[in-house]
Amino acid sequence: MTGHESVRHLEWFDHMLESTFTIVAVILFIISISLLILGLIELVRGWNIMFGSPALDLLEETPSSVLITGLGMIVIGIAVLDLTKSILDEKRAQTRQKNAQERARDFLTRFLPVIIFAISAEIFVRIAQVSSTVQSGLFLEMAIVGIAVGVMLGGLAIYLRMTAAEGK
Repeated sequence: MTGHESVRHLEWFDHMLESTFTIVAVILFIISISLLILGLIELVRGWNIMFGSPALDLLEETPSSVLITGLGMIVIGIAVLDLTKSILDEKRAQTRQKNAQERARDFLTRFLPVIIFAISAEIFVRIAQVSSTVQSGLFLEMAIVGIAVGVMLGGLAIYLRMTAAEGK
């Protein structure tokens, strides 16, 4: 294989990779919009169970569990939407003149806080769903989540601090 053929294969691979990123971004966008719509529907349904419609009282769901489920869907939908934005931003950043470390640092500083927020919010939603039936151990679970979020944010801060000197 000559050097020219190798470059052509690499260009083909780059085009395939860009197409794959675009397809994944579109799929994630559809999923996020669906989650946001379903979350809003759940919030409206919870509101109706709480304040209206006697026919909805026949369901064995409490208004708080329906509202918490809707809130969880919205939080995950926003996180997936931001992930989609990060993928598209990374795709755009590849066209600019940045080295790989700068792009990785930019991507991690956009992506990790969203993931940390989504995970902690989802765990708090699950704890709230369980807490309506079981009260023991709730404080310990919340403390563990708080510590885990703090460790993740601390790790991100250390990474940013260590790579700040190299980025200059």
